[in-house]
Amino acid sequence: MNGYVFTALAGKFKPNAWGIHDMHGNVWEWCQDRWSEDVYERIYDGIPRQERDQVLLTDPLFEDKTDQHAFGDWRVLRGGAWTCAPAAVRSTIRTYAESGDASIYTGFRVVREASGPE
Repeated sequence: MNGYVFTALAGKFKPNAWGIHDMHGNVWEWCQDRWSEDVYERIYDGIPRQERDQVLLTDPLFEDKTDQHAFGDWRVLRGGAWTCAPAAVRSTIRTYAESGDASIYTGFRVVREASGPE
């Protein structure tokens, strides 16, 4: 236990190796991407499974509408929340929700591009 019944205040725990706080397990973090169950399969299409670890993959911004989007604007959530089992609390875990949804276990992270030396 971390001493919190629900969501902890931001920055209450040590940062990760890159100095970023609260990356995993506090709240699911909304992403800009629309949900597509097979987005990674599309990226890896034609690449044999044995060679996929050799592909440098950056997280794609997926804005296409799929058949599922006829029923709402489904967006990606990442990182897991305090409601998740420990195995599901990692940056690569993905789920989705309707963009208008709100809950005590979802939040967001403000991101900006890193700038080089000036």
